[in-house]
Amino acid sequence: MKIGIVIGSPKVKDSNSEGIGDILAMRLSKGNEIHKVVIPTSGKGTAQEYGVLGKCQVIVFLFPIYCDAIPAHMLSYLTELETFFKQNSRNDIMVYAFTNCGFYRGECGKIAIEMLKVWTEKAGLTWGQGVGTGAGEMLRFVKGIPYGHGPNYNIGKLTDQLVANITNRKSDTEKFIVPTFPKILYELAANMVWISRCSHKTKNIGKLFKTTSVEQKID
Repeated sequence: MKIGIVIGSPKVKDSNSEGIGDILAMRLSKGNEIHKVVIPTSGKGTAQEYGVLGKCQVIVFLFPIYCDAIPAHMLSYLTELETFFKQNSRNDIMVYAFTNCGFYRGECGKIAIEMLKVWTEKAGLTWGQGVGTGAGEMLRFVKGIPYGHGPNYNIGKLTDQLVANITNRKSDTEKFIVPTFPKILYELAANMVWISRCSHKTKNIGKLFKTTSVEQKID
């Protein structure tokens, strides 16, 4: 079976979406032909890319959540890809999605999943399943831990379920997870990161926590 792995992160390399995509590709590689496509930040694909995806039986989109939705460059890419599929009807292609976001709860990807479901129908393809994980920014710090263990326990189980559904070309309900990691510790770690990045702007760290009152003048 030919499977297209489409990375929809605007980061040029080492994105969380690509990391998840590499795990999926590895687990799906046995007995399947994997084709990886990274959407350029311009949102413009090539006829060759569209042709490769058009020959796949399954396409998996992996992308981060931007303002509860799909990244802008990926939307541009989907618009062109939709035109290609309408001109080259292939309603037997199954579409799956895996979202990640910086918020703790994976449910923040629901709207983006719904957007992709609508696109799938408009493009004349068949919807398979959408899944998502929260605390995406933590993934790069725990990538050395195998999926299914420690803080990667939940994402490991989610990936196993998705791989099984893709392998069997099965549709399933949407599933969203939180990491196997306490929320309070995740928020603490996130605060430490942004504080360290901002600290070089001021010698007084306390200023970072001060609020500014703004008076609105109405003419």
